[in-house]
Amino acid sequence: MTPLECLCGISTAPSISKLTTLAHQAGGADDLASFIVEREKARKGAREGIQQYETAASRASAPDKTTNWTVGNLCMLARPKRVNKLAGRLRGPLLVAAAGPDPNTWSLEDLVTRSRLIVHANRMHSAPSMSLRRAEVLAAVDHETYEVEAIRAHRLTASGAEILIHWAGYEDAEDTWEDLLPNIELEALDAYLGTLEPVDRAILERAVPSLVGVV
Repeated sequence: MTPLECLCGISTAPSISKLTTLAHQAGGADDLASFIVEREKARKGAREGIQQYETAASRASAPDKTTNWTVGNLCMLARPKRVNKLAGRLRGPLLVAAAGPDPNTWSLEDLVTRSRLIVHANRMHSAPSMSLRRAEVLAAVDHETYEVEAIRAHRLTASGAEILIHWAGYEDAEDTWEDLLPNIELEALDAYLGTLEPVDRAILERAVPSLVGVV
């Protein structure tokens, strides 16, 4: 390894003393000093950035341990996973409807559908202070609905077939493959079947016999 290579950073991890010796040999002591200053600035900035990111991530994922939940509270629920990339990290607000069957579990009620689910308290976060009526309005706005706009393609699987669905209001990149269930009734499916060549439709009907006779 030449002194120039070392000064350019082409090395494994030489010590400062070794760099200084090599820099003097190459006649580049001033360049080395400037390099060390800039390198330390970059390292400090990187460390601070990493620390800020880790702190923010920790706060975002940490459960709300300070809340003593009671029936009638409003809360936000951390999703076990995002159903789609448009979904936020938190769902809600939801109503704490009852204590769950197991310790530290609660029954939460969806303010739109009124359906309930049992969750562990470590997924529950405090909701902003608001009236129940305001919470119902916000929940309705945030509620996720998916409407089939069109079917773009199909493919055969070991258990039958799947259809590529385009969802109303979403981009083409967000189309998803879904199982073609027996006896499913969709106007979009009827329209799609009408576009298939007889041979392709016959193959699909063999995979999903309930499609036979669908106009």
